[in-house]
Amino acid sequence: MAAYITAFLINALQTAFVFIGNTMLLWLPIVLLLTFWELWIFYRRWMFVENLEWVLLEIKLPREITKTPQAMEVFLSALRIGKDGNALEKYWKGWRRAWHSLELVSVNGEIHFFLYTQKGFKNIVESQMYAQFPDAEITEVDDYAKVVDLPEFWDDWSMWGAEPTLTGDSVLPIRTYVDYGLDKMQVKEEFKTDPITALIEFLGSLREGEQGWFQILIKAKDAKDFKTAGETFMKTVMDKYKGEEKSAFRVMSPADKNLLEVVEKNISKLAFDVVIRMMYVSKKDKFDPTRITHFINSFTTPFSTGIYNGFKPSNGTSVDYPPFKEYRLKEKKVGMAGAYKARGGFYYPIFRPAFSLNTEALATIYHFPGGVAQTPSFGRLEAKKGEPPAALPV
Repeated sequence: MAAYITAFLINALQTAFVFIGNTMLLWLPIVLLLTFWELWIFYRRWMFVENLEWVLLEIKLPREITKTPQAMEVFLSALRIGKDGNALEKYWKGWRRAWHSLELVSVNGEIHFFLYTQKGFKNIVESQMYAQFPDAEITEVDDYAKVVDLPEFWDDWSMWGAEPTLTGDSVLPIRTYVDYGLDKMQVKEEFKTDPITALIEFLGSLREGEQGWFQILIKAKDAKDFKTAGETFMKTVMDKYKGEEKSAFRVMSPADKNLLEVVEKNISKLAFDVVIRMMYVSKKDKFDPTRITHFINSFTTPFSTGIYNGFKPSNGTSVDYPPFKEYRLKEKKVGMAGAYKARGGFYYPIFRPAFSLNTEALATIYHFPGGVAQTPSFGRLEAKKGEPPAALPV
């Protein structure tokens, strides 16, 4: 019996090889063409990303900011610039949808707001920022993250990093500035509760030799895709109330009614694909592990709704088990720092699973706080910009 099975298998393989050989001229050119096409697309897209020119802009805030985070929401909506390109541009030139990086950084307790964008978008970004915050000051600066490329960095410094993600589905809302009542101009500063204050206070508490880096990568999401995802989620909820007949619905619970309302509101606004990174960097003799928990909580806690959505740490630079624990830990840290410096997350060679936030949520986790944030090291411009008197002689 065994000899019979062996002979059968050998005969089957011989027949298969003969068939493949006889039909090679039919299928091999197609396989080679498809393979070449995929490699070509991969190469062109990679080169497109690699050849982009970038600038890092620092935004210095005026002493008083009287606008609500809605002004930042308007600005962020304007960052849906660039295009995917036509067929020639996408498949021959390798065009990719533009992305930006919103950054909040503390160096020795001194807090800075940055925006990392393509050089070709600099004028648009500046004009849109001045349109909402005319008293701000925008300057092009050197990239602080280049320090991770220095050999002595890994000899003298320690770091921890993570890439927070959502606790729930992207169509579910986080707790936004509207929930905190910050959309109302008439509320006095002393009565405001700004959720970003906790993060700013943490960054301002860092001491000499300590740094906190917070990065939000954003890429415009197709409005149709975001809306479709939300409608699919809502349909799943409503399907629970269908009776035996498809058109019959039982009485919906108040919780699910509210759930449908918040999802519908959430998907009614424009959205971005988002990747977030946070890094605590310090001199080796100043590294304080308790800072990590404080850093995480200062970001995750204020934006949690408790029942719908929020943030949780993910992809942290820690290794809990052998083998080669030290080597793997070093590789994770180098990879995290390199990804931060490259502002990578959406395209090869650095790809991360992105989630979606609408403009309201995004403006909640990145906006310029008013007087409610009184951290001493939170730098603001000493005076407002002003126009010269009209009666001056020319």
